Amino acid sequence: VAALAMGLAPVLLGLLLRAWHVVAGPGSVSAWLAHRRRAKEAALRVDARDLLARQRFLGVLSSRERERIAAYLKPRRLRAGETLMREGEPGEAFYVIRQGQAEVHRQEDARRRPLVRLHRGDGCGELALLSGGVRRATVTAITELEVFELDAATFQREMAAHLRAYGLTQALLDERAELAGFEIFRGTAACDLDPVLARLRPVAFLAGEAIVREGEPGDRFYLLRSGR
Repeated sequence: VAALAMGLAPVLLGLLLRAWHVVAGPGSVSAWLAHRRRAKEAALRVDARDLLARQRFLGVLSSRERERIAAYLKPRRLRAGETLMREGEPGEAFYVIRQGQAEVHRQEDARRRPLVRLHRGDGCGELALLSGGVRRATVTAITELEVFELDAATFQREMAAHLRAYGLTQALLDERAELAGFEIFRGTAACDLDPVLARLRPVAFLAGEAIVREGEPGDRFYLLRSGR
């Protein structure tokens, strides 16, 4: 074993020296690290731009305009259980989920009421920024969470007008949260529920009234909001 180790030592040393010359050659270690940093920043920028493209209220923007907004997004990491934003606090930023899951919940009569789960591509925090009020809900990381953060000033300049034109209201967010609570939509990104919401219509039935009847063609789908 000793003889084998002595035989391999020069080979290993040569490989290490060659690797060092590759890294610390003309470009130097600092240049290599700078290149790695720029590559990481470029990858983040591409990901941010792609996630912005998923925001339906930004659908009218060109790729160049989304690229400009992406340049302002800052990455942020949270551990599972950490709070991203808290109910009652002023709105200071808009967030887009990059990786992981978060839960939106409210405090009602000393009880925590879950509203919706956020997944990759979902945004949050926009309503307080639009209204100039406080957060209407708390967002907590369920898993390790990566988000992109957009400060309030940039949000007002680059995004607010598009959200107002989209018609974002607290009522829309509440309906989205209600829809996300149905088993059939569990795991669906919140931003993907808007097209479904746009096609839903409320219908009321009296006790004893038939909702669907055996033998008739199926032409509607129903979600039970209240009653039995």
